[in-house]
Amino acid sequence: MIVAFITDNLRAVLIAAIIVTRIIDILCTYIVSPRLLLETNPVVRKFRWPSGILTLLLAVIPLFSVEPGIVILAVSLISSSRNIRKIWMMRTIGEERYLKMIVECVKANGIARISLFEFFSALFWVFLALFRNRQFQPVRIFLR
Repeated sequence: MIVAFITDNLRAVLIAAIIVTRIIDILCTYIVSPRLLLETNPVVRKFRWPSGILTLLLAVIPLFSVEPGIVILAVSLISSSRNIRKIWMMRTIGEERYLKMIVECVKANGIARISLFEFFSALFWVFLALFRNRQFQPVRIFLR
């Protein structure tokens, strides 16, 4: 029943889900890094909070194409998840101290090693998408 509803109303469901996840991501970012010291999006870092709020406009993309809407939703969910995981530590040690710790870790490990680990982390998500139900096919979980 839920799957049928999502399938029948996929564009509307994607729009609503993107709006909700973008709001959650913005709120989590504000809680974790109110001065945006830890923001990884270079546009938001440069143009500050108004540009972050403008990302809510990404919700209109499913009106034109479903596939990019699914990608935007996935990225928003992953971003919110990563921010939520950091809230407890950030509230304890603060942005500056956390940033200093990250810089020290990057210097100690090097960009190549960090990039390798981040690549393999992302690769696991790709495997999840490609090998669901023991089939090699792109993700279309919203359509089944």
